[in-house]
Amino acid sequence: MHQDKMTSYWIRISLHDQGLMEELPNLPHLKGLHQCQDLPHLILELDGDDALIDRTLRLLEGLGEGLEIVEAGIGPWRDESLSKRFSLRLRIRAPGFKDKDAILIRTSSSFGTGLHPTTEMCLQLLEDLMEDHVLKDVFDLGTGSGILALCATRLGAQRVLASDIVMDACKEAFLNVQLNGYKDKILVVQDSHEIARPGGFDLVLANLLEATLKRIIPEIPTLLRPEGFCILSGLTIGQMKDLLLGINVFQTLKTLETSGWAAALLKKKF
Repeated sequence: MHQDKMTSYWIRISLHDQGLMEELPNLPHLKGLHQCQDLPHLILELDGDDALIDRTLRLLEGLGEGLEIVEAGIGPWRDESLSKRFSLRLRIRAPGFKDKDAILIRTSSSFGTGLHPTTEMCLQLLEDLMEDHVLKDVFDLGTGSGILALCATRLGAQRVLASDIVMDACKEAFLNVQLNGYKDKILVVQDSHEIARPGGFDLVLANLLEATLKRIIPEIPTLLRPEGFCILSGLTIGQMKDLLLGINVFQTLKTLETSGWAAALLKKKF
Protein backbone atom coordinates (compact mmCIF):
# COMPACT_ATOMS: atom_id res chain seq x y z
CA MET A 1 0.00 0.00 0.00
CA HIS A 2 1.38 3.42 -0.99
CA GLN A 3 2.08 5.79 1.89
CA ASP A 4 2.87 9.50 1.46
CA LYS A 5 6.26 10.63 2.64
CA MET A 6 6.35 12.15 6.09
CA THR A 7 7.27 15.83 5.99
CA SER A 8 7.93 18.56 8.54
CA TYR A 9 5.36 21.36 8.52
CA TRP A 10 4.71 24.47 10.57
CA ILE A 11 1.51 26.44 11.06
CA ARG A 12 1.33 29.97 12.46
CA ILE A 13 -1.85 30.79 14.35
CA SER A 14 -3.32 33.73 16.20
CA LEU A 15 -5.27 32.91 19.35
CA HIS A 16 -8.17 35.19 20.23
CA ASP A 17 -9.43 32.78 22.89
CA GLN A 18 -6.64 31.76 25.27
CA GLY A 19 -8.82 28.94 26.53
CA LEU A 20 -8.05 27.09 23.31
CA MET A 21 -4.45 26.61 24.44
CA GLU A 22 -5.64 23.46 26.18
CA GLU A 23 -6.68 21.96 22.84
CA LEU A 24 -3.40 22.46 21.00
CA PRO A 25 -1.26 19.76 22.69
CA ASN A 26 -3.82 17.17 21.52
CA LEU A 27 -3.15 17.80 17.83
CA PRO A 28 -1.82 14.71 16.00
CA HIS A 29 1.94 14.51 15.48
CA LEU A 30 2.58 17.85 17.17
CA LYS A 31 6.29 18.09 17.97
CA GLY A 32 6.73 21.73 18.92
CA LEU A 33 4.86 24.83 20.08
CA HIS A 34 6.61 28.22 19.93
CA GLN A 35 5.78 31.84 20.66
CA CYS A 36 6.70 34.32 17.89
CA GLN A 37 9.15 36.95 19.07
CA ASP A 38 7.60 39.97 17.37
CA LEU A 39 3.97 38.94 16.94
CA PRO A 40 1.23 37.64 19.28
CA HIS A 41 1.22 34.37 17.37
CA LEU A 42 2.04 30.73 18.07
CA ILE A 43 3.95 28.34 15.81
CA LEU A 44 2.87 24.70 15.68
CA GLU A 45 5.50 22.26 14.38
CA LEU A 46 4.37 18.82 13.27
CA ASP A 47 5.31 15.87 11.08
CA GLY A 48 2.95 14.09 8.74
CA ASP A 49 1.85 13.37 5.20
CA ASP A 50 -0.47 15.60 3.19
CA ALA A 51 -3.62 13.88 4.46
CA LEU A 52 -2.62 14.39 8.09
CA ILE A 53 -1.74 18.05 7.51
CA ASP A 54 -5.07 18.67 5.80
CA ARG A 55 -6.84 17.00 8.71
CA THR A 56 -4.91 19.16 11.18
CA LEU A 57 -5.88 22.33 9.33
CA ARG A 58 -9.53 21.26 9.40
CA LEU A 59 -9.27 20.55 13.13
CA LEU A 60 -7.88 24.03 13.72
CA GLU A 61 -10.60 25.62 11.59
CA GLY A 62 -13.17 23.66 13.60
CA LEU A 63 -12.09 25.39 16.82
CA GLY A 64 -14.08 28.42 15.72
CA GLU A 65 -13.49 32.16 15.69
CA GLY A 66 -11.20 32.01 18.72
CA LEU A 67 -8.37 30.82 16.50
CA GLU A 68 -7.10 32.16 13.16
CA ILE A 69 -4.71 30.31 10.84
CA VAL A 70 -2.29 32.95 9.59
CA GLU A 71 0.49 31.16 7.69
CA ALA A 72 1.85 27.70 6.96
CA GLY A 73 5.08 26.35 5.56
CA ILE A 74 7.05 23.22 4.78
CA GLY A 75 10.22 22.24 6.60
CA PRO A 76 11.47 23.02 10.11
CA TRP A 77 10.26 26.29 11.61
CA ARG A 78 12.65 29.24 11.36
CA ASP A 79 11.88 32.85 12.18
CA GLU A 80 12.11 33.68 8.48
CA SER A 81 9.89 30.75 7.44
CA LEU A 82 6.78 32.83 6.86
CA SER A 83 5.11 32.53 3.51
CA LYS A 84 6.72 34.87 1.05
CA ARG A 85 5.17 37.87 -0.69
CA PHE A 86 7.39 39.15 -3.47
CA SER A 87 4.92 41.68 -4.82
CA LEU A 88 1.20 42.30 -5.19
CA ARG A 89 1.17 39.69 -7.96
CA LEU A 90 3.47 37.04 -6.52
CA ARG A 91 2.87 35.34 -3.19
CA ILE A 92 4.21 31.90 -2.29
CA ARG A 93 2.40 29.74 0.23
CA ALA A 94 2.33 26.13 1.37
CA PRO A 95 -0.61 23.89 0.41
CA GLY A 96 -3.60 23.84 2.74
CA PHE A 97 -4.46 27.54 2.55
CA LYS A 98 -7.50 29.02 0.90
CA ASP A 99 -5.65 31.78 -0.89
CA LYS A 100 -6.71 32.06 -4.52
CA ASP A 101 -4.03 34.66 -5.27
CA ALA A 102 -1.08 32.63 -3.98
CA ILE A 103 1.19 30.24 -5.81
CA LEU A 104 1.24 27.01 -3.81
CA ILE A 105 4.57 25.24 -3.43
CA ARG A 106 4.84 21.79 -1.92
CA THR A 107 8.48 20.88 -1.40
CA SER A 108 10.08 18.17 0.71
CA SER A 109 13.63 19.02 -0.35
CA SER A 110 15.83 21.95 -1.34
CA PHE A 111 14.37 22.26 -4.85
CA GLY A 112 13.16 25.81 -4.40
CA THR A 113 10.72 27.25 -1.89
CA GLY A 114 11.20 30.89 -2.79
CA LEU A 115 13.12 31.69 0.39
CA HIS A 116 16.63 31.55 -1.09
CA PRO A 117 18.08 34.90 -2.19
CA THR A 118 18.81 33.60 -5.70
CA THR A 119 15.16 32.65 -6.21
CA GLU A 120 13.97 35.97 -4.85
CA MET A 121 16.26 37.93 -7.18
CA CYS A 122 15.18 35.83 -10.17
CA LEU A 123 11.54 36.58 -9.40
CA GLN A 124 12.24 40.29 -9.03
CA LEU A 125 13.98 40.40 -12.41
CA LEU A 126 11.25 38.24 -13.96
CA GLU A 127 8.44 40.47 -12.78
CA ASP A 128 10.23 43.66 -13.84
CA LEU A 129 10.86 42.18 -17.28
CA MET A 130 7.32 40.93 -17.81
CA GLU A 131 5.81 44.27 -16.87
CA ASP A 132 7.31 45.72 -20.07
CA HIS A 133 7.50 42.74 -22.43
CA VAL A 134 5.15 40.04 -23.69
CA LEU A 135 6.99 36.75 -23.21
CA LYS A 136 4.89 33.90 -24.53
CA ASP A 137 7.41 31.06 -24.48
CA VAL A 138 9.68 30.50 -21.47
CA PHE A 139 12.23 27.78 -20.72
CA ASP A 140 12.95 27.13 -17.02
CA LEU A 141 16.21 25.20 -17.01
CA GLY A 142 16.80 23.34 -13.76
CA THR A 143 13.26 23.91 -12.56
CA GLY A 144 13.56 22.31 -9.11
CA SER A 145 10.19 22.73 -7.40
CA GLY A 146 8.89 24.59 -10.46
CA ILE A 147 8.64 27.92 -8.66
CA LEU A 148 10.09 30.04 -11.48
CA ALA A 149 7.97 28.29 -14.12
CA LEU A 150 4.85 28.82 -12.02
CA CYS A 151 5.61 32.48 -11.43
CA ALA A 152 6.33 33.07 -15.13
CA THR A 153 2.94 31.56 -15.95
CA ARG A 154 1.23 33.66 -13.30
CA LEU A 155 2.83 36.76 -14.83
CA GLY A 156 1.56 35.97 -18.32
CA ALA A 157 3.70 33.34 -20.06
CA GLN A 158 1.55 31.18 -22.33
CA ARG A 159 3.82 28.16 -22.67
CA VAL A 160 6.57 27.11 -20.26
CA LEU A 161 9.00 24.21 -20.64
CA ALA A 162 10.38 23.21 -17.23
CA SER A 163 13.26 20.74 -17.23
CA ASP A 164 15.47 19.17 -14.59
CA ILE A 165 17.92 16.28 -14.73
CA VAL A 166 16.82 15.09 -11.26
CA MET A 167 13.74 12.86 -11.34
CA ASP A 168 12.65 13.77 -7.78
CA ALA A 169 12.70 17.45 -8.74
CA CYS A 170 10.58 16.73 -11.82
CA LYS A 171 8.05 14.82 -9.74
CA GLU A 172 7.87 17.69 -7.28
CA ALA A 173 7.54 20.31 -10.03
CA PHE A 174 4.80 18.28 -11.73
CA LEU A 175 2.84 18.05 -8.47
CA ASN A 176 3.14 21.81 -7.99
CA VAL A 177 2.00 22.45 -11.56
CA GLN A 178 -1.07 20.30 -10.91
CA LEU A 179 -1.63 21.94 -7.55
CA ASN A 180 -1.81 25.37 -9.19
CA GLY A 181 -3.91 24.28 -12.17
CA TYR A 182 -1.28 25.02 -14.84
CA LYS A 183 -0.77 21.61 -16.43
CA ASP A 184 -2.13 22.97 -19.73
CA LYS A 185 0.58 25.67 -19.79
CA ILE A 186 3.66 24.10 -18.14
CA LEU A 187 5.35 20.95 -19.44
CA VAL A 188 7.75 19.29 -16.98
CA VAL A 189 10.41 16.99 -18.43
CA GLN A 190 13.45 15.18 -17.07
CA ASP A 191 16.23 16.49 -19.27
CA SER A 192 18.69 19.36 -19.69
CA HIS A 193 18.91 22.08 -22.34
CA GLU A 194 19.06 19.48 -25.15
CA ILE A 195 15.30 19.00 -24.88
CA ALA A 196 14.58 22.60 -25.87
CA ARG A 197 13.77 23.67 -29.41
CA PRO A 198 16.43 26.01 -30.88
CA GLY A 199 15.17 29.53 -31.34
CA GLY A 200 11.91 28.70 -29.61
CA PHE A 201 11.93 30.89 -26.51
CA ASP A 202 11.50 34.51 -25.51
CA LEU A 203 13.13 33.88 -22.11
CA VAL A 204 15.43 31.30 -20.54
CA LEU A 205 15.54 31.07 -16.74
CA ALA A 206 18.64 29.41 -15.27
CA ASN A 207 19.12 29.44 -11.50
CA LEU A 208 21.93 26.89 -11.40
CA LEU A 209 25.29 26.07 -9.86
CA GLU A 210 28.40 27.72 -11.30
CA ALA A 211 29.81 24.58 -12.93
CA THR A 212 26.51 23.86 -14.68
CA LEU A 213 26.06 27.44 -15.88
CA LYS A 214 29.58 27.59 -17.26
CA ARG A 215 28.94 24.41 -19.22
CA ILE A 216 25.61 25.40 -20.75
CA ILE A 217 25.92 29.18 -21.14
CA PRO A 218 27.26 28.87 -24.73
CA GLU A 219 24.08 26.98 -25.68
CA ILE A 220 21.55 29.41 -24.22
CA PRO A 221 21.69 31.97 -27.09
CA THR A 222 20.76 29.23 -29.57
CA LEU A 223 17.55 28.59 -27.63
CA LEU A 224 16.42 32.19 -27.75
CA ARG A 225 14.60 34.12 -30.42
CA PRO A 226 16.28 37.30 -31.71
CA GLU A 227 16.57 39.81 -28.86
CA GLY A 228 15.37 37.18 -26.39
CA PHE A 229 16.14 37.40 -22.68
CA CYS A 230 17.94 35.30 -20.10
CA ILE A 231 17.85 35.48 -16.30
CA LEU A 232 20.83 33.88 -14.57
CA SER A 233 21.41 33.20 -10.89
CA GLY A 234 22.77 30.59 -8.50
CA LEU A 235 26.16 32.33 -8.40
CA THR A 236 28.02 34.32 -5.81
CA ILE A 237 28.75 37.97 -6.64
CA GLY A 238 32.31 37.16 -7.68
CA GLN A 239 31.26 34.17 -9.78
CA MET A 240 28.66 36.26 -11.60
CA LYS A 241 31.17 39.00 -12.41
CA ASP A 242 33.59 36.43 -13.83
CA LEU A 243 30.85 34.76 -15.87
CA LEU A 244 29.56 38.01 -17.38
CA LEU A 245 33.09 39.03 -18.41
CA GLY A 246 33.26 36.00 -20.67
CA ILE A 247 29.92 36.53 -22.43
CA ASN A 248 29.82 38.60 -25.61
CA VAL A 249 26.53 37.55 -27.20
CA PHE A 250 24.45 39.08 -24.41
CA GLN A 251 23.89 42.62 -23.23
CA THR A 252 23.68 42.87 -19.45
CA LEU A 253 20.57 44.89 -18.65
CA LYS A 254 20.51 44.60 -14.86
CA THR A 255 22.23 42.81 -12.00
CA LEU A 256 21.06 42.29 -8.42
CA GLU A 257 23.12 41.38 -5.39
CA THR A 258 22.05 40.28 -1.92
CA SER A 259 23.57 38.24 0.90
CA GLY A 260 26.62 37.45 -1.22
CA TRP A 261 24.57 36.11 -4.14
CA ALA A 262 23.93 37.65 -7.55
CA ALA A 263 21.44 37.50 -10.42
CA ALA A 264 21.53 39.04 -13.88
CA LEU A 265 19.06 39.94 -16.62
CA LEU A 266 20.62 39.58 -20.07
CA LYS A 267 19.38 40.32 -23.61
CA LYS A 268 20.54 38.54 -26.73
CA LYS A 269 22.28 41.04 -29.01
CA PHE A 270 21.04 39.57 -32.27
